[in-house]
Amino acid sequence: MKDKITWEDAHLFDYINEIEYLYVPDMDDYEYRINIEIDSQKTEATEKIEAPVFGYSEFVAIFKNRYNEGKLLKQNLYKEYIQTVGHLLKHLELDVEKFWCLFLFAFDYCNSLYGQGLTMKATPLEQLQKLMDLIASADNESMLLNFKVGKQKTTVESSVALQFLTDAIKHQLENADQETIKSLYQREKDKEIEIITLLSR
Repeated sequence: MKDKITWEDAHLFDYINEIEYLYVPDMDDYEYRINIEIDSQKTEATEKIEAPVFGYSEFVAIFKNRYNEGKLLKQNLYKEYIQTVGHLLKHLELDVEKFWCLFLFAFDYCNSLYGQGLTMKATPLEQLQKLMDLIASADNESMLLNFKVGKQKTTVESSVALQFLTDAIKHQLENADQETIKSLYQREKDKEIEIITLLSR
């Protein structure tokens, strides 16, 4: 397998292309980056990514860049890979080098998701559901909802008002356009901004 891959070798990414099309979300919905630790501070790899050629995505361009810089986990195990599954892949009429790239991409992408997952906040839909569940489970306990916008904040202590809020959220979700609901699934990076705290006391 080559140490460096150019866009002239783009055919090596064909298996990645097929899997990415089926299983990997759009770049707008999720960024494929690797979180790394430097001096105990988590940072995000921001290397300049060469634009992909026609037919290939930015995911593939990032993978190609990381491959060429030797940043992929298990990248040094190509010989062991050939010895272990090379014969089987040939028997299955699969391209050994394309499958190697797919294996590295899947491993790298999943590792990126794991790293980023530690810093992702819940989707708006998940946050709303957590809020409604907590209100519903309060039973006869008193509740307090704090809402903060910049330096301004307000408090809601009425269980009737909180139940009305829950009913309004449910009604909106049931009657919302499906495309709107889908947009609630987009994950955002946690900016460590406290938006809503609901305390049962």
